[in-house]
Amino acid sequence: PVHVEFSLHLPNLARRDGDTLRIPANRFPIRNHFGWKPYLSAPWTDQYARAAERVHDVILPAPWSHHTILEVTLPDGYAIAALPADVDIDKPYAAIRIRYARRGAGYRVDKWIAGKATRVAAAEYEDFREFCITLDKAEREEIELQRSK
Repeated sequence: PVHVEFSLHLPNLARRDGDTLRIPANRFPIRNHFGWKPYLSAPWTDQYARAAERVHDVILPAPWSHHTILEVTLPDGYAIAALPADVDIDKPYAAIRIRYARRGAGYRVDKWIAGKATRVAAAEYEDFREFCITLDKAEREEIELQRSK
């Protein structure tokens, strides 16, 4: 396994919404010469489960896993209104586990995603598509920050 540790200062990560700030809960956008992108890769639904129904099996890449721990320090004067719900889904073809915890002046996210199979049978497609939609929704979660009193 590869282990990478780094620290970032992202002053424009939050999106202002009235008196609150909203920040991505478990991912950070990247910037390239075309502008900000919300994901490092396309959402699962777009990649593997666009159609409502499937006649043929879905072919997936080789099995893989990705484990990320994010520790976020909030801007001065802000506090977390609420953390998103934890996610824990384990299917024969893929799994996702996301745990949120308050930590000092911020929060910590422990996120593990794994592709476990190279093929999803057409008969399992509806369940697979629901998994993809749920995973994409979990990736879009935001945390609302309110001014500290």
